[in-house]
Amino acid sequence: LLVAPQWPVHARGVFLRGARISGHFDLASTVLRCPLILKDCYFDSEQPVVLDCATLPLLKLVGCRLAGLTAAMLVVTKGLDLTRSTFTGEVMLSGANITGSFSCIGAKIIGTDSSGNALFADGIRIGGDLFLKDGFTAEGAVRLLGANIVGDLNCRSARITGTDTSGNALAADRVRVGGDVFLDEGFTAAGAVRLPSADIAGNITCRSAKITGTDGSGWALCLDRIRASDVFLDDRFTAAGAIRMQGAEIAGQLNCRTAHINGAGTDGNALVADEVRVGGAVFLDEGFTAAGAVRLWAARVEGALYLRDATFA
Repeated sequence: LLVAPQWPVHARGVFLRGARISGHFDLASTVLRCPLILKDCYFDSEQPVVLDCATLPLLKLVGCRLAGLTAAMLVVTKGLDLTRSTFTGEVMLSGANITGSFSCIGAKIIGTDSSGNALFADGIRIGGDLFLKDGFTAEGAVRLLGANIVGDLNCRSARITGTDTSGNALAADRVRVGGDVFLDEGFTAAGAVRLPSADIAGNITCRSAKITGTDGSGWALCLDRIRASDVFLDDRFTAAGAIRMQGAEIAGQLNCRTAHINGAGTDGNALVADEVRVGGAVFLDEGFTAAGAVRLWAARVEGALYLRDATFA
């Protein structure tokens, strides 16, 4: 039905609900002529579903259980939906090209690769939003190096409970986001969150987020050389280690009001923002606390610098 032209198939594609699928599901390097929609299905193979270099209009694995998914260089012309699915192995999507949105709402990735990554999506291209939210859980790191996301990167209330071998929970170096980045409303990470050299058209919002681990150098959040509109690390944002944002360019405000930086790097610094450029105000006030030094060497702040009721320990 998916690949053989002699079998008639409806334009809506192949839709299975509650099916048990036995054997290794391998469609690598195939062109699927119609959408594939699987809901509440169970793959009993101990090997991951393989879609490397495959091309298809639409893929939905909703509420399914499978050993893992390997889909490097996958091409999906309408969208990829892994909502509420459980993966006992890693999900590999490096170099994938998804014209629409990519949803992992409520998904659980239990397995990891040899480097500790649960979701490996270096160089992925997403024509809409990337949803890793509303109960999304990864027991290893989420890796998005060089990803290009036309819409939002939405990780609201996500839980990343594991790290890679370098101590990173979210590694998104050089990511390009056409909308906003949401790491808020209950977002938790067991290791460092990295977005160095990220180009964000909208805001980076980490309100009330909790980063409970660090990398080997004691850094919990790395925003070096980012470009963004506003950066919100407020509403009792908590980091177990230091924050770096050297050379960052923030068009609007940098808001760390009521934030708690509970650790410092190996050099004793809790917040390093050398040569940062902020077009608005910087808020380090109303209960802001830092367990180490705060550095703003050669910083350029167009607005005010607020330090009321701050504690530098």
